[in-house]
Order: sequence, then C-alpha cells, then structure tokens
Amino acid sequence: MTDEERDQEALFRHAILGDVLSRNLRRGQLRPELKQLAEQTYQDHHGRPRRVAYKTLEEWFYKYRHGGFDALKPRPRSDRNRSRCSPKTSNNWSWI
Repeated sequence: MTDEERDQEALFRHAILGDVLSRNLRRGQLRPELKQLAEQTYQDHHGRPRRVAYKTLEEWFYKYRHGGFDALKPRPRSDRNRSRCSPKTSNNWSWI
C-alpha cells in the first residue's frame, strides 16, 4: 500500500467517524453512535461498498483520540519487501 493509499484510507475512516469525533459525547453515548454507524454501508475511495464492524469503529475512534489523523492510517506490513512464503525446509512431500 502506497503512502497515498494510506492517506485515502485514513480519510475514509475519518469521514465515517467525523460527526462522532467532532462532538463532546457524555458517558454512554459512544456505543449507540458507533452501533448506528456499523449498520450502514459506505463507499470507499475505490467506489466499493464497505461495511465496518462496531469493534473496528471503536478501535479507529480511540486511535484518533490518542494519535490524531495519522493514527487512522493503516500501518505498513511488518514483512514489507520480504517474501511471504516460508522457505522449503526439506523435500519431504509426505502430504502428497
């Protein structure tokens, strides 16, 4: 994922949470707001329909509260630029 794609994803996440993030919610108000958001379908920056689970929305909310907009960006994979296949350790094909 490029930096531009990560920015686009963060904008998508912020757009979903925008109203909730801009309000000063009292105790007990966050859960119903996020549940309502989780029931909707959104269109991402590629034009694809997406739904977002309540727990994911909650995670995004707290990430934003603690780290701002940059915290909404997906992190690059830890195995970036490395082979994702494990090397063969032997030629034992006993499963065939």
